[in-house]
Amino acid sequence: MPFKVDFNQEEGVTLLEVVVVILILTVVLVAILGFLINSIRTTDDDEKYSEALFLARWTIESVKSIALNTYDFTITNLISELKNLDDITVEGEESNLLTFTLDSHPDFDISVKLENYSGEDLKKVKVKILWNNRRGNSQKVELKTLVTKR
Repeated sequence: MPFKVDFNQEEGVTLLEVVVVILILTVVLVAILGFLINSIRTTDDDEKYSEALFLARWTIESVKSIALNTYDFTITNLISELKNLDDITVEGEESNLLTFTLDSHPDFDISVKLENYSGEDLKKVKVKILWNNRRGNSQKVELKTLVTKR
């Protein structure tokens, strides 16, 4: 039995089928791209949060170091010593509050609040880091600790 080809039989894809397939692929690709864009934004926000947390810890450790290495354990002295750290641009100062930025991290506003806690030998340290995310929303990290004189 020889193989016969019937050229009269019309097989193939209609224009409507091609349009439907393209439409389905477009919907799927738009959904995937939306997911990827959202993932990139979330990753950027998490990166900024981690950096802010690092800066808050660094600031607390700086206050602890100053407290351990200074004789005059007063709020005024601790703030004046903080102002002498490298890379700091002071933006505001009150009797127990110092607001500054670091030249290496200009996107973050750092504030350190010092209060006497249970006498003169114990200080409460509150560090607040503020920044804006990519969408312009204000974000913050806040850490608190107690520091004592040696």
